[in-house]
Amino acid sequence: MIEVLLIGANDSLLSTLSGLLSEKEGVVVMKTDSGKVALEKVKKDSLKLVIIDEKVEAETGFKFAETIIAANPMMNLVIVSDLAPEEFHEASEGLGVLTQLPTKPSAEDVDNLITQLRKILSMFP
Repeated sequence: MIEVLLIGANDSLLSTLSGLLSEKEGVVVMKTDSGKVALEKVKKDSLKLVIIDEKVEAETGFKFAETIIAANPMMNLVIVSDLAPEEFHEASEGLGVLTQLPTKPSAEDVDNLITQLRKILSMFP
């Protein structure tokens, strides 16, 4: 089972992602708009993926990713952002971010993400 945590306050985005992810076999989705709750889940739960919106409370998604990595350096992270790929790479360098999702993700974006994640997880059973 792949447990995914969506973090952010953008209800439209989180609902879209939750719907698209929930269609995937073996994927369970949780959502929160609280950085504190997210951090507790990252420390305790058996999450396989955390998707961070552009903003989490007063922080950027990139800044909040640093907090997640400090709590669990092995967490698979995705950040939602419309930055150009080069800018995204620069902003996320050193964070161990798996990939970028656009602010209006498509079914294809989510398919690619889950395919990539399953490959990674198959290497570490």
